[in-house]
Amino acid sequence: MEGFKWDEKKVTAYSLFYLPTNALKLIFLLNQLSPRVIEKILETSVIDVGTGPGTYLIALKKYLHDNGFKNPLSMMGVDIEPIMLKQAQSLLKDEPITFLQDFSHALRLKDKKTFIFGNCLNELSAFEIRNWLKDIDGEFLFFIEPGTPREFEKMMLVRDILVKERGYNVLYPCPDGKLSCPIRDRESDWCHQVLRETHHPSIERLSQLVQLDRKVMPFIGHIYTKENFKKKNRTAHFVRFLRETKFSFEWEVCLQENQALDLVTFEIMKKDLKKKEVKEMKKKSVGETFDFKITKELNSQKLRVKLC
Repeated sequence: MEGFKWDEKKVTAYSLFYLPTNALKLIFLLNQLSPRVIEKILETSVIDVGTGPGTYLIALKKYLHDNGFKNPLSMMGVDIEPIMLKQAQSLLKDEPITFLQDFSHALRLKDKKTFIFGNCLNELSAFEIRNWLKDIDGEFLFFIEPGTPREFEKMMLVRDILVKERGYNVLYPCPDGKLSCPIRDRESDWCHQVLRETHHPSIERLSQLVQLDRKVMPFIGHIYTKENFKKKNRTAHFVRFLRETKFSFEWEVCLQENQALDLVTFEIMKKDLKKKEVKEMKKKSVGETFDFKITKELNSQKLRVKLC
């Protein structure tokens, strides 16, 4: 932002409000991965690019701790703003994490690497994105961007380059990244996630004061890997909540059918769910990947399913 300059008060305010809410985006993405994939990530050095106050490093530490995983080989935060790195060091002072301004040093690490890119595509043109990706060589690549049509187009360019030119595989969100995206082909639409969360009362109060809703957070999250992980079960990707009836929930999902990706409607019957599960269904985040079993084909574009 032209003319904007960080100072300690602004960094503190940003950290108090945005850090705890943005951190949930990475935790959500990690929750979509299998334990086998997480274990592979832990065999790499994790580099958070544009780390700010250490948002995604803190998120990663929390996820690993809460789920009983060990730490990765090493962790590193990179940011061009010294005052942000100072804040990150303060928040993670008891952790063996390296903080740098120079991204080129991280690129030279000999370890296998996992990169987390948070809001890194915002200011880049298509030409700059292509040149920038030439230097990126990681076993796993996480991208977290704003949930806008503009950022979706940039993310699709990244997907094309990584999959078609660099040989990467899509871990999330696409069931198969080598197949044409059906949402990309649909006019005035874009694929994004919508994270629904309840926050600490202090965050809720701040949200009211600044009139920014952080209970519902649209974003675009993609994960790429060099490895080809075979999926044991047939999975679907939750794209859009369509409606709730007295008897069911209807979701639009992205599904692989006969070597093509298609958008179909899933009807999920309430009678197949416990009362607690029905309440949870009302709060589901768009973007979840899940296993299912077809119980009835209602028509070519609508299936009745049970969640597994």
